[in-house]
Amino acid sequence: MRPPIVPFLLLLLNSSFTFNTGFAFISTSQLPKGKLSIRQPLVSPCSVHHGISTKRWAKKVKKRADVDQLQETEVENNLFTFADYKDELEALLYLSRVVSDDPRDLCERAQQVFDNMYENWAINDKDELEPTTEIYNLLISIYASCGDLSTASKILSRMEHGQQDGVPSTDVHTYISMMEGCEQSGKITEAEDIFHRASKTNLFDVILYNSMLSIWKRRGDLTSPGKAEMLLENMINGQDQEPILNTETFALVMECLCRNTVKSKRALVFQKVQSLVDTMKTLQGNGNENVNPNDKKIINAMIKALGYSKLPDKIIKTENFLSDMMERYELSRDEDECPNAATFINTINICSSNQSAESAQKASVLLTLMNNMYQMTKERGENVCEDLKPTVRVYNAVMNVWSRSNAHDKAVQAKSLLDTLNSEWKKRSSDEDLAPNQRSYNTVINACAYTTNTKKGSSAKDRSEALRIMVETFNAMRLSPSVQPNHVTYGLFLKGCYNLMPNDDRRETIVENIFRKCCKEGCVSQFVLDTLFESASPLFLNSIFGDSQRTDIHIPAEWSENV
Repeated sequence: MRPPIVPFLLLLLNSSFTFNTGFAFISTSQLPKGKLSIRQPLVSPCSVHHGISTKRWAKKVKKRADVDQLQETEVENNLFTFADYKDELEALLYLSRVVSDDPRDLCERAQQVFDNMYENWAINDKDELEPTTEIYNLLISIYASCGDLSTASKILSRMEHGQQDGVPSTDVHTYISMMEGCEQSGKITEAEDIFHRASKTNLFDVILYNSMLSIWKRRGDLTSPGKAEMLLENMINGQDQEPILNTETFALVMECLCRNTVKSKRALVFQKVQSLVDTMKTLQGNGNENVNPNDKKIINAMIKALGYSKLPDKIIKTENFLSDMMERYELSRDEDECPNAATFINTINICSSNQSAESAQKASVLLTLMNNMYQMTKERGENVCEDLKPTVRVYNAVMNVWSRSNAHDKAVQAKSLLDTLNSEWKKRSSDEDLAPNQRSYNTVINACAYTTNTKKGSSAKDRSEALRIMVETFNAMRLSPSVQPNHVTYGLFLKGCYNLMPNDDRRETIVENIFRKCCKEGCVSQFVLDTLFESASPLFLNSIFGDSQRTDIHIPAEWSENV
């Protein structure tokens, strides 16, 4: 319903927008007396004017981080539909979250778009442009994401009164928008207050509760697991008319336990997660069709929690979890129960727990298994195939297991995986998920540097081969157009020189050259200094640092500007 014209005009006369001071529908601070004008909305290149959809434009912004794509454009008001105004606000919200820009400017832009929409509805009688709860929610999200929680809170308060001056009432997403804005500003306590405020308005929607659990999972501290468990317990017991739980609810609590539990108690997390799975089975048996203990999110959380445990057979248990998942999927073809990249990565990570060569071989077998399942589902045209595609994260996980193992040939195996990754990436050069990164190269160099830490000890041949691979990998990294050495690379290389080379003039020359290169690139960190003191001679150290003690070294700022 359009607001009465008199209250609306009073609102116009008594309101003007300034950043972080209040909320107004239309800015009137610069209007000539007796005349009404409206600021043109600041628009993104959207379908209205440029023939480019907002989603495509947003992807372009994400890729290039080019805020200049958003320019003031003279657009006649009659070209704007409800969807166009919504697109404008969604684009601005996107910018507020992914691009470093002036928050004041983004808020003003959003206010301009809203002002234009509101006037066209309230004064120009365009009923189809009535700002809905969804539009107000976008405005709250933009202000909150830009850190102006004060203005966002004022809009929320206006909406809570409902239908005053044409302001729509709140819905569950209104409060979620405010909560996520608080989270982005690092104000978790304020997000909790908004959640409890929403709970008192009879909005017993599981989405609201899951949003609070998500915030605790992403940004929580060591108290978050306890809060998440308490909230879940209240939901299970039905206190205060809590909503029906779903699989996402349990998965979020499990992930919160895995992420935020203090390290000294992480070994007990698997028991808690197993207990939650048992609760899910009970609820499912009692008729709750919204919970599925076989969902991949639940199994992934169990595997991750199992990795923290001290169970001696956890590798076997993990393999059984994965095998059962694959069998269930083949029988049901239920996408929710199909393993994904996270399933394989968590399983691969557990293989590093005993550092044996056999476990490293299992990690490589898992990579092959994943690739086979990806090819099979791709050939069958199943949607899950993209979630099973081996990415650089999967290759890095397998290389890491080899790097941490006591296998005498771990340098060779890690380098072979890097070569395979490079080969696959060249075949699909447009697939950035396969592009080797710094971690890929550093993991291979780490495997080389610690070739001496093997079960049977390393032979001269093993050390010589590891040294050759380390130099080759380092040089390939330096020549790469997309990946360059960082302080970890230099530190590991110096460590490799110390472990793999005899203490002679040749090692001294290489160490000196590498350290000088490290200084030039601004990559000198404490790790680099520690390994330098292990690998360099006292004469060289004295020429660089004088008589300074190891704990009392001060280096030029430019030596570490890229750390």
